[in-house]
Amino acid sequence: MKFDDPEFQQRIAEARQRAENMNALTLSILRNHLEAEQIMNDYITTNGVSKRKLRRMKFSDKMEKCKLFAKGEENEPWWGILNAANSLRNTIAHNLDADKIDRRMADLKEKYLATMTWENAALIENEPDDYIAMMACSTCGGFIATLDSRVKGAQAASSSEAE
Repeated sequence: MKFDDPEFQQRIAEARQRAENMNALTLSILRNHLEAEQIMNDYITTNGVSKRKLRRMKFSDKMEKCKLFAKGEENEPWWGILNAANSLRNTIAHNLDADKIDRRMADLKEKYLATMTWENAALIENEPDDYIAMMACSTCGGFIATLDSRVKGAQAASSSEAE
C-alpha cells in the first residue's frame, strides 16, 4: 500500500483526529477532576478531618465523607455527576479502550445535562467532550466549595458568638 493512497490517508486523518480529541478529553478530565478533588479535600478538613487521615482516603471515601457532612444536600445530583467523572477519569487513566471511554463520557454527559433546563442543555449538548467534562467537574467543584463556604461561615459566626 502506498502512503498516498486516498483511503490510507483518510484512515490516518481519522486516527489523528481521534487522538487529538482523546488528548483534549484526557487533559480536561484529569485537571478538572483533580481540581474538584482538591475542593473536596478542603471541605473535609474544614469539617475536622486531619490531613493525615485525608491522605489515606481514596476518592470514593472522600465522596462518602463529603456526603456525610452535607446534611440536607446528600441527594443532590452533583454527587452522581462527580462519581461519573471519577469513573471516566479512572477509565482514561487505566484503559485505552475507546468504546469504554465513550460510554463513560456519555454517562457523565447524560447526568450533567439532566440537571439543566431543556433550553440550557440544548445550548451545550453539542460542545466537545472536553468542554462538557470541564463544565461538569467545575460545577461539582462549585457545589462542594459552596458547602465548604457555608461551614466556614457557620464556624466564624460560632467563634464570634463565643467571644
